[in-house]
Amino acid sequence: MLTVTVNSKLKKLHHWLVSNTDNYISMVAIGSIATGDTLVDGRSDYDIVLIFSSSLESDLDKLNHYLGTSKFTDHCFFIPFTKTDFLKSHSSSHDFSDRFRSRTLFGKDLIKEKQLPTAQETYQIYSAGLDREITSIKRRLLNASFWSEAKLRNIFSVCFKHVFMYLAIRIYYDTGYYPRTRKHVANNLNSKAVSLALDILDHINNRSTTEIILAAKSLVPLLQKLRN
Repeated sequence: MLTVTVNSKLKKLHHWLVSNTDNYISMVAIGSIATGDTLVDGRSDYDIVLIFSSSLESDLDKLNHYLGTSKFTDHCFFIPFTKTDFLKSHSSSHDFSDRFRSRTLFGKDLIKEKQLPTAQETYQIYSAGLDREITSIKRRLLNASFWSEAKLRNIFSVCFKHVFMYLAIRIYYDTGYYPRTRKHVANNLNSKAVSLALDILDHINNRSTTEIILAAKSLVPLLQKLRN
């Protein structure tokens, strides 16, 4: 969840946007900070969507200056959207994150209006995503024997996050239920491989090379089975 300091800065940003732009609507947190997934020190980002009724072009310079003087950390990432662009489906995994892994921090709550991909598009998103992750994990395992522990942690933390994202979409496709957190994904699938991957992901900074590689190897056959 958001720290008190970051939340205070975001609240100030919200009030600044209300006072200094004509078309600001709301501020939305996306991802782990919205769902309560474990935040990993030095790795978890604060993805913040800023929604406007129309293009922000005329106010971008002002906003850029404000952000530059507000002392946000490297882990904050702001994404401006028009209301129309935010609400429409882009036929991508981001649609599901914006709808189910999000929380309105300030302003009007538009999340329930967010459109989702069709069933066919959903199938294509998760199947193509799992295919990419299977290939990605295999390729990284090929190099894992000589990579440093730091690189392994960086590489596989991203891989595991992507795996959970596509597994959640697959569960939604099969059941109509979207597991909001990674723990919900693991509970739904009831798989030792997924539970192991979640443990590694949540404690990646304290897990050894051997443990990370074992978790990655365990995931491959499961993902292949779920893909077929």
